[in-house]
Amino acid sequence: MHLTQTERAIGRAFSKMMEDNTYWTMMMSRWYHDIYKVDPPGLGLMASWVLPIFARMVYKQGWQQGMGRHSRDEVLHIMEEDLKAVSLFLDKKKFLFGEKPCEVDCAVFGQLSQFCWHMPGLYGETLIHEKYPI
Repeated sequence: MHLTQTERAIGRAFSKMMEDNTYWTMMMSRWYHDIYKVDPPGLGLMASWVLPIFARMVYKQGWQQGMGRHSRDEVLHIMEEDLKAVSLFLDKKKFLFGEKPCEVDCAVFGQLSQFCWHMPGLYGETLIHEKYPI
């Protein structure tokens, strides 16, 4: 591994932020607060009864995790702060820690890709494409 101990510590913090915090802002936004703003492909007529069930499941899991205890505005603020942190840290670098990718880049990319391609028209996509392009 090409990272220093300090870089590994920063990388762990970013990975955990993305996996345990940012992920849940995306889930709460996409599948609870704004569930009816995007039509999931393939549901058709089933959407009217499947989506409310799914929203309740996500809300319950979000509540257990902690993100579900926040208001919609608070969730979006947390989302924005997380994405801003990644954008500011990445700055003009090719990867988080320079010219070579590492495991942290993969973890961060995995979460960011969900914002880019699975939240069409929602706030998270707008943040990624317009406010904090990464």
